[in-house]
Amino acid sequence: MLRNFSSRMPWATATCMLCITSSAYAAEGAGYVEPDGQKTSVELLPTHVDAQRDRLPAPRDAKSLPGEAPGQQVAAGSQLGILGNRDAMDTPFNVNAYTSKYIADSQARSIADVAAADPSVRVIFPRASYRDVYSIRGFNLFSYNMGLDGLYGMAPKQRYQAEFAERIEIFKGPDTFINGISLGGSVGGAINIVPKRATNDAVTTLTTSYESGNDVGTHLDVGRRFGEGNRFGIRFNGLGRGGDTALDDQSEKLGAMALSLDYQGDRLRLYGDFGVQRQTMDSP
Repeated sequence: MLRNFSSRMPWATATCMLCITSSAYAAEGAGYVEPDGQKTSVELLPTHVDAQRDRLPAPRDAKSLPGEAPGQQVAAGSQLGILGNRDAMDTPFNVNAYTSKYIADSQARSIADVAAADPSVRVIFPRASYRDVYSIRGFNLFSYNMGLDGLYGMAPKQRYQAEFAERIEIFKGPDTFINGISLGGSVGGAINIVPKRATNDAVTTLTTSYESGNDVGTHLDVGRRFGEGNRFGIRFNGLGRGGDTALDDQSEKLGAMALSLDYQGDRLRLYGDFGVQRQTMDSP
């Protein structure tokens, strides 16, 4: 009998607790009923709820580039067309984004010098050639197939100077859905060039270069922000290079300029990129 009683004890306890709880709830609810049967109103104390409203990022934050990875030679993310700026750890694609620091540290003169560092990219034409042609995962990519800030058909046809780039993003794999169709319809990948634009810090640099064969060059980079709240920005890059190259009986002459203007307001953003480039290669 004791065993049977103990096995039913939890149910008996639960039933008693249910009765006690129900009685307490009824007694508590009965306190709000007046003797005449009419309920009285209860006024609660004021309640304050503080929360941050979700909204679209400010114009300056929406266009800002992803941060740099440790070492500052590659970026922690990249621009992925319709997906916007994405962190590398949150990107289902293989993308490498090289920064202007890497370009300066490696003394790259063209996009090909930077792309050669990627194991999935092979530079087909030699460095002394007048043009750059790439192979990404076995598929050719010509210079006119490169994007300039996400737009195709804007970059120079033969070669783009690396000194004018803030980021060089190399996308491996089919990218038509992300970036659209390039002029040549390349399928192995894409290269996107992010031009230099004015930053919050003033920029003034003058760089000289010398290569074997008496090839001398000068690069000027100037950037400023001005106006109310630094809404207006200007960035100018000028490059001149010429002389005999490392190859016998070959010489080059290069003159290039790039100008970037921008306006960053609370409801409006305007960007304008202008450039001119003239390169002459003399070979036997």
